[in-house]
Order: sequence, then structure tokens, then C-alpha cells
Amino acid sequence: EEITTTIGKLRNVFTDFKGIQADEAFLRIGNALNTLGAAGAATAPVISDFATRIAGQLGQFGFKSGEILGVSAALQELGTSAERGASGFNRVINEIATAPDAFSKRLQITGEVVSKFTKGEFNNFKDLVNNDLYKAFTLVLEQLDSLNLSTTAFSGVLKDLKINGQGE
Repeated sequence: EEITTTIGKLRNVFTDFKGIQADEAFLRIGNALNTLGAAGAATAPVISDFATRIAGQLGQFGFKSGEILGVSAALQELGTSAERGASGFNRVINEIATAPDAFSKRLQITGEVVSKFTKGEFNNFKDLVNNDLYKAFTLVLEQLDSLNLSTTAFSGVLKDLKINGQGE
């Protein structure tokens, strides 16, 4: 019964399941949770907990159910609690959405970087954010990694972008 309730909640918040029959949606969500649970250290109940906490906001930003479940599994595998991880992740996504110019400037995300990353689909970071926020988030992570920053420099970048966990 608990599993059915949880999957039902996810079906209600996943925007890409609107219009799909309930039994088909339950099957797809259940299979996704089983696959993610079998593929790593994350467990279906915790993935579901993360997903229900982040799906409302992320659905509004155009995230698909698979992206939400994948992020949820990754956050659990990093050892983050559902409460803190979901709040932090939503905050990062909100910062990217509200300050794309600050992110592109601070992380050196040029039009060339965006075009290469999206295979010519987009030519600037703001357009990418407005059209595919998940892909923009992925680019932010890749760009942070490619900068090879020291610990103190990395911390400075997070502080500048207001995503350092200090609630600024």
C-alpha cells in the first residue's frame, strides 16, 4: 500500500505523465525505481522521497521524470539526506534560472562552450537555461569540473554564485 501511495504521488507531480493511464504510469515509475535501485547504492524509497520533494519545482522548470529520478538517486548516493539535498538542489536550480548571466560569466560559459555542448542547438547560456534547464545544470557541472579549481577557488565560485550552502 505504501509503494502504491508513493508511486501515485510521483505520478501526480511528474508533468510528463499527464494524460497517461494510471496503470501505465505506475508501471513506468515502478520500473524506473527498480532499475535505479539495482544499478547503484540508492534505494527506491529514498529516491521517491527525494523525487517528491524536488519534482514540484523541477516540473515547472521542464525537468522530465527520468531526470528527476536520476538526480534523486545521485543525491542519495552522495549520502545527502532527502530534506537537505532536495532543498539545496532546488536552490541551485533556482539560482541558475534567476541568474544565468552570472553563471555564464563566473564559469566562463561562452557561446562557443554552449554551442559545442548542445551540438549547435543553443548559442548562449541564457537560451539554454530558458529551454532546457536540466541540460544547463549539466553544463554548469561539466564547466566547474573543467576549470580544475583548487578547493579554495571552488569554494569562492560557489560563494559568488550564492550556492555555497550558507543560505545567502
